[in-house]
Amino acid sequence: MQKLSPVMKGLVETRARADGQCNKLARLIESLSADFQRVRAERDACDLLIAKINSRIRPDQIEPINAHQGRYGPRGSLRGTLIALIRSEHPGSITTTELVALLSATFQRDFPTASQRKAWIKGSIKPALRDLVREGLVNRLHDPTVTDGMPGVWQWVPPKQPTGSLAQLAAAAGLPIVTETAPLDDEPTSSDDNLPR
Repeated sequence: MQKLSPVMKGLVETRARADGQCNKLARLIESLSADFQRVRAERDACDLLIAKINSRIRPDQIEPINAHQGRYGPRGSLRGTLIALIRSEHPGSITTTELVALLSATFQRDFPTASQRKAWIKGSIKPALRDLVREGLVNRLHDPTVTDGMPGVWQWVPPKQPTGSLAQLAAAAGLPIVTETAPLDDEPTSSDDNLPR
């Protein structure tokens, strides 16, 4: 392999990352397209039944319902879903853009304007991600001080496996360590206990 200049190396790496993002987004689009086709077929079937049962009702005039607007289900559902989505990409990573798209689809969140979507991200998604970073469950792979229009990148932190002996773990936790026990003086011997043998 030929030696690359630092500029070319950076360009190749940027291209590789962009290609990885394209592949992830293509899978996301494919998944969302399948969901869209399924839901549209269900809606069209309802339209046919409505027209057969009552021709006076026009399906195109029925207002859509956005279920769970402003809700994520039981307490902790947003956090649990965020963790599951980030963990599913491990050992890889996932961008904020991908998380937002998946969360929007999962929780059926529709935003009429871009400003409403940004407010949702700023008020719900980013604080949840910051909490996960603070708790050590997620790594932030981007510099939060740089606002160059690039999405944030997140990676799951697997739980650390304990290493060493129990004595080392106890010492690390600041617990006292007892190395040997002395026999108790008033402990009866086998001949003193009056138990049948």
